Amino acid sequence: MSDRRPLIEIDSMTKTYGDKPAVQDLSLTIDAGQIFCFLGRNGAGKTTTIQTIVGQKNPTDGDVRINGVSVGSLEIHGEWKRLGYLAEQPSLYDHLTGREFLLFLAELYQVDPSRLSWVEESLKRFELESEADAMIRTYSLGMKKKIALLGA
Repeated sequence: MSDRRPLIEIDSMTKTYGDKPAVQDLSLTIDAGQIFCFLGRNGAGKTTTIQTIVGQKNPTDGDVRINGVSVGSLEIHGEWKRLGYLAEQPSLYDHLTGREFLLFLAELYQVDPSRLSWVEESLKRFELESEADAMIRTYSLGMKKKIALLGA
């Protein structure tokens, strides 16, 4: 039996909008390295659950913890910096180039400058290096999705 703490713990989480429950009494754990998928019908609470994990929504009741840190605590900001989240409709800054966007995110999340070579390596790996200095607004949908994935 491992004494390692789960990466994500959801403990009796409920999220309501007015009197309508979106998620009701959900409990689960996800370990580091585990692949986990939410499946369900429209309105089942999949997106609400993910948005609660990444800090876009607050639970109405119960708790969500990342590395043992509650999403209701101030310390959670340090854990959120370590999560990647790619929304269905990601927010991109069309007035930035792909390279500028990735460097902006690296600065926002205080990535150590010694690790910034990752940006160039990733642009090459995703076959975006030739368009890295073009404005994101000129990118195809596929290129925008690649930049959003790298940003996450």
